[in-house]
Amino acid sequence: MTADTLAPWLTPQRLQELGALQPMSPPGRFDPEGDWVNRYRMWAAIARGRIDYGQSRMLGHLVLRRTRRPDGDGFTLSLHQKVVMDEGDPAGRRPHGWHEIDAEIRCRCDELARPVSWRMRNRFGRDLAILDHLTMQEQGAKTADGAAYTIGDETFPIHIDTPWTSDWSLFEAVQRLDGTADEPLRFELLEKLRLPKPGQVIRRNPALDCELAGIGPLRCFSQTGHGILPVDYWRDAAGRLRIVVTLHVAWILDEQAEEKTEQMLRDGVLRKFEGGQ
Repeated sequence: MTADTLAPWLTPQRLQELGALQPMSPPGRFDPEGDWVNRYRMWAAIARGRIDYGQSRMLGHLVLRRTRRPDGDGFTLSLHQKVVMDEGDPAGRRPHGWHEIDAEIRCRCDELARPVSWRMRNRFGRDLAILDHLTMQEQGAKTADGAAYTIGDETFPIHIDTPWTSDWSLFEAVQRLDGTADEPLRFELLEKLRLPKPGQVIRRNPALDCELAGIGPLRCFSQTGHGILPVDYWRDAAGRLRIVVTLHVAWILDEQAEEKTEQMLRDGVLRKFEGGQ
């Protein structure tokens, strides 16, 4: 496929053909209700306003850590996300801006991993330098009629009258969903714990189940709803979430994801990290 050819949506099979799944370890022991860490490489087939595989590259990383609370009341989902931006430079040269999010989210251990409260820090930088004047702290919590978050001295209420969860929480929740249930889950999404998006549905999607060499069978769950592109989640035989795709952006389980992001920033070159690159 050439750089001038528009690409169809991503699937595990297509990602494997492109070398984007290397390296990928076989399923090991995994307890979705225990303590664990999942590291994802963020990958996209998007460049210069176009969708193509000729310019596919790594965007950054997302790290999720689940820790059971000592009192047995749910769990804490810690996240670290860093996205590198090319600032419109076709050659992929310096400088590179980046956006980093660190958050601690206290969640219920229910089928949606619904947030109870959270603290979040947003930081921005260029290359290896932090732009301190852009750092922003916030905190939020579930309320009787939805949720609210506070930045500085200002609080922003969000009215939600249906069960809701966050996009990050779903990365945890899908690992515990009943793979045999016929009934879909209906909820409202609070994207990045800020933006409400109603009418969400997540369900098993056996039509997108697949099997990949070296990984084994992958079972798919699909999410649709107002204000989002469809999202497909694939978990392996052990229950670990391996791949998440929304159109031409993918989150791929990769133990070296953080190191690869920092390498991009050190080198000043946007990297593909496909097939050993």
